[in-house]
Formats: sequence, C-alpha cells, structure tokens
Amino acid sequence: MELFASMLLFLIFFLKINNSYGQDEEIDFCNEDLCPYQGQHVACGKNRTFSENCQGEVKLEDMRDYISLILSEHNHYRNQLAGGNISNLDPAVRMPVLHWDWDLALTAEYNVRTCVFAHDKCRSTERFHFAGQNIYWSQTSRLNLDTDYFIKDAIRVWFEEYEDVDRNVLQAFHKKKY
Repeated sequence: MELFASMLLFLIFFLKINNSYGQDEEIDFCNEDLCPYQGQHVACGKNRTFSENCQGEVKLEDMRDYISLILSEHNHYRNQLAGGNISNLDPAVRMPVLHWDWDLALTAEYNVRTCVFAHDKCRSTERFHFAGQNIYWSQTSRLNLDTDYFIKDAIRVWFEEYEDVDRNVLQAFHKKKY
C-alpha cells in the first residue's frame, strides 16, 4: 500500500497555457500579492522536505521524463473538446495547447510534500494568479502497473469531470468577444 501512496503523491499536476523555462531566482511564496483572496499559499514558509503528515516510506517521483506524456494526454482531451467531439458540449471558443510551466510544477511539488490529499487554498504564481488544481487517488492490488498507467488514468478521470459542467456557465463565455 505504501507504494501506491507514494505513486499518488506525484500525480498532482498544475498546467498552464504558455511555456516557461523556470526561474533561477527564488520565489517568495509568502508574498501576499500572490494570494490576496484565497488565504496562505501552499508553499509559504515551507522547505522542500516532506511534512510530518507523511506516513510510511514516501518519495517524490522525478517527473521530467513524463512531461511529454502529461502534456500529450491533456492536449488530446482538450482537442476532443475543442473539436466539438464531446456530447452535450459546444466546441471550445479558445482552447490553446498546454505547455509546461516550471513555477507551477514547483508549486505542485510543495503541495505533494504536505501529504494532505485535499485542494489547497492558494497555488498562485506571479504569472498565474488563479491556477487550477486537480488531485487524483488510485488504489489497486496490481503490482505490475507503471507510472505511465497512473498518469493516463489520472488525466482521463480529470477529463471525465466534464460531465459535471453546468452548460449555463459555459454559455456566458460564448457571448464574449475575444
């Protein structure tokens, strides 16, 4: 079970729309301008170690080898929506391709290191003040599943949340001119 708990930890992702190549300067996650409405930032006052909430043997998976897969899977589902291939939803008005953002990835790492399986109050960065968040849980007795399986499953499960979309909310966006 500890293996699957550690696999869960690295499957919290934040994505954004434009590409960034990371920053060498340190980010002030306690800057109140990052979270003026949401509360304290998930990384404020934290270092890059696991919280005392973490039980058992936990590790952080190096996700650099999976960035392409993560983006490919997300963009596949986004293309389905953009192309009007999702029943009961209109085609997207603007659906840009997702690119990796290192600041959001670092923020996700801080979230993972809390070992709290819940949405945090704030995960903003200087460029993305209202970053979204998806969390994922999976439990299995199969020991032969690889990281690719969990990544694809998480993204599929997140995408299936489209079934919970309120069409009335979406219609308001179709009336705007971009």
